[in-house]
Amino acid sequence: MILLFPHILIAAQQKEEDLQELFGKFTSWKHTHKKNYHTSEEEFYRFRVWMETKKYIETNANEEYTMKLNKFSDLTLEEFKETYLMKHVPIPEEQIGTEHVMTHDAPAEVNWVTSKKAAPVKNQGMCGSCWAFGAMCQLNAAVNIKSGTLGDYSEQQLVSCSAAYGNGGCGGGWPLSGLKYVKDKGVCSNSLYPYKSGTTRDNGTCNTAKETSCKAKSPAISGLVNVPKGNCNALVDAVAKGPVVVAVDASTFGNYDGGIFGNCSTQINHAVTVVGYKQDSHWLVENSWGADWGEDGFMRLKWGNTCAICNHGQYATV
Repeated sequence: MILLFPHILIAAQQKEEDLQELFGKFTSWKHTHKKNYHTSEEEFYRFRVWMETKKYIETNANEEYTMKLNKFSDLTLEEFKETYLMKHVPIPEEQIGTEHVMTHDAPAEVNWVTSKKAAPVKNQGMCGSCWAFGAMCQLNAAVNIKSGTLGDYSEQQLVSCSAAYGNGGCGGGWPLSGLKYVKDKGVCSNSLYPYKSGTTRDNGTCNTAKETSCKAKSPAISGLVNVPKGNCNALVDAVAKGPVVVAVDASTFGNYDGGIFGNCSTQINHAVTVVGYKQDSHWLVENSWGADWGEDGFMRLKWGNTCAICNHGQYATV
């Protein structure tokens, strides 16, 4: 068994706290996060995993960021990655679109959330559809910046309908491939094509009638743009103009609570949207795990190419 935080082992006998007291805290945590287990054996197993997560959090406290027990704390690392991260990252063999061109000196700080241009935080649920949420988060904001009206476009349509563009639904996808699908085929609003894969845990069947009928009402994408790989200055320049979807390593994000995080590798497995920055301090990232995770659904990543954030920046222009 590899745990969500794998390098901590707990002694069979708890020294700091009585097991009964710990189980009471676990029971309270279960109620808070609406956890239901089918058997007593499963509950005991989840309790063991939860205890190991708790111990990891307590023994790895630091001044830069905080962690807490949250809705992911009863999952092993394998389960967390299998359910919430991409199993496969289909990076296109040939570059889609053009390369970002630097145009001006970017300001020292940008925040598209406080300027009310960023889309609200959403929840992908138990499906590795972060790539679709990142793509639509970026597109929604781009439409808002241009028109003053916030879009709310369908992640489900990308999950169910864009396989021909190399995407694998809940298994993983590439944000710019999803945006190319939207450029070619259009996209419905969420009210017309609502998200279901987060609970069904499958891709669903493409509703071709909706796909056809929504094209005329879809935002017109004028371009698809890649930020030069590894160029953090170019990412700053791009984010100064609007949110940018990126691919990162999120293996260690699970129990993040707040602060500036930097404990990760460069093995990408998740898509998020950069919605701001403070130069020489942090990137402001919007995730798709709900507003009950992190800093109200957001995260601050340490300045620089942390978690490979500068390696795969992508956005659509409208």
